[in-house]
Amino acid sequence: MNELFFAVSAFALFSLIVTERIALWHLVAASVLNGVLFSVDGPARQAMVRELVGERDLATGVALQSAAFNIARVIGPLVGGVIYASLGPAWCFFTNGASFAAILIALALVRPAAQVQSQDETFWASFRQGIAQVRTNARMRAVVALTAATSLCAFSVYGTLMPALAKDRLGMHDRDTGYGLLFAAVGLGSLVAVWLVDRFANEGRRGRLMVYGAGAFGLSLIVLSTVQSVAAAMVALAMVGLASVSQLATANTLTQTLAPEALRGRAVATHMFALGGLQPLGAFLAGIVAQSWGVPVALAGGGACLLLICVLVVLLRPDLARLE
Repeated sequence: MNELFFAVSAFALFSLIVTERIALWHLVAASVLNGVLFSVDGPARQAMVRELVGERDLATGVALQSAAFNIARVIGPLVGGVIYASLGPAWCFFTNGASFAAILIALALVRPAAQVQSQDETFWASFRQGIAQVRTNARMRAVVALTAATSLCAFSVYGTLMPALAKDRLGMHDRDTGYGLLFAAVGLGSLVAVWLVDRFANEGRRGRLMVYGAGAFGLSLIVLSTVQSVAAAMVALAMVGLASVSQLATANTLTQTLAPEALRGRAVATHMFALGGLQPLGAFLAGIVAQSWGVPVALAGGGACLLLICVLVVLLRPDLARLE
């Protein structure tokens, strides 16, 4: 059902642009709506992975999900760049809305096992129990905290500043098809990370991949802050994709495996909030820094902060890197 609302949101923006009635508040409203939908859709989608593949193959299932997502990140920007350059932004939203037809058909074919839940537990009791689990489970708390730091310092920073980087540092104009290549580079790096996630999971070294992936994410943003050509930017962004998925996909799996069976869905929701719920704040801070001191300072500052946090994690919580 959430995917249907995502499609409706995209078609609504398409109609507003075509009729030349689009306003800033429309974009804000659509962003808020999509954020609410994502907060509901994300945990349910992540929980379905484990239900479909089982406990033993959870890491591989998460990796396959990341592969599907990142193949789309390679193809989508390339197609979107062509559509934007030739037809304009309205048709990008139309194509986005139409693409949800395939997702809705696929979801209709999934027949997950029925889940029996207690009828005596209220929503708020369930919510408090989930929060209490994160607070009392030191390892899960550390994993979620590292995910939150990555979202604030890195994930939201490069995503927000990509248009400014392309225009100010790389000389791209508004309808430059090369802009899609930048996002495609992120997707290509992410596909390599899928292989790493599966390999490290099989070797029992997921904690190490998560911590070192976060550090590499911070370092890649520092490198990205120095680029002055499209080729160099694509290499740096491939590093961003590789590092970010290596960390975040592994953190997703660890959050699920560290939680008790009954609280696994709430643990996934906590991970999704740490990743997606804090991005607006990170984007806001990145915009302030970029406007005051420039895009390179914002990118390098976010990367340096995340790199410092990773060093502190290694020093203060060495057990986190030993998680299997």
